[in-house]
Amino acid sequence: MIIDNKGRLFGKVSVIDILIVVVILGAIAGTAYKFSKSGATGPLAKPDKILITVFCPETPDFSVTEENIAVGSLLRDPTQGITLGTIKEVKVEDSVGYAATSDGKFNLSSKDRIKSVYVTAEGYGRYSSNGVIINNVEYSVGQILDRVKAGKSEFRYNSRVADLKKVE
Repeated sequence: MIIDNKGRLFGKVSVIDILIVVVILGAIAGTAYKFSKSGATGPLAKPDKILITVFCPETPDFSVTEENIAVGSLLRDPTQGITLGTIKEVKVEDSVGYAATSDGKFNLSSKDRIKSVYVTAEGYGRYSSNGVIINNVEYSVGQILDRVKAGKSEFRYNSRVADLKKVE
C-alpha cells in the first residue's frame, strides 16, 4: 500500500507533512518570482558604487579648512544616522546668497567670512534614474538635507544633494 491506515506515505512520511513542505516551497518560489519581476534587490544583492556630491551655499569659512574637511574622512547624514561615503573631493567657493534690492529684485551676493562648499564622497547604495537608496533612505538630486557632517564640520543651512553618479 502507498498510504497506510495512519495516513503515512509508504509507512514512513505523513501526507500532511508533505503538504506543509510543498506549501512552504511554493511560498518561497512565489516570493522570489515577485522580487525578480519588480526589479527590487534582495538583502544579498551587491550595492552600486556611487559618487554623491553635497552642496552647502553658506557656511563659516573656518569650517571648510582642509583640517576640518579632510579627504578620506566621512560624509554623514546625522538626521538619518547614515554614512553617505568617504570624502574624495572638497571644492570651496565664495558664498552663494541673494539680496533684495530697493526695486524688489534679488541679486546674487556673497558674504564676508562665509563660503560655499561642494563635498563629493564615494559610497555604496542602490542606484536608479530617480536617485540612490542608501540604508533604505532615498536621496535624489536637489533634495535638501537638514544637517550634513563632513569630517569635523557640520552644515546646517540649506544643504542639498547636488549630484549623484554611479561609478562604473
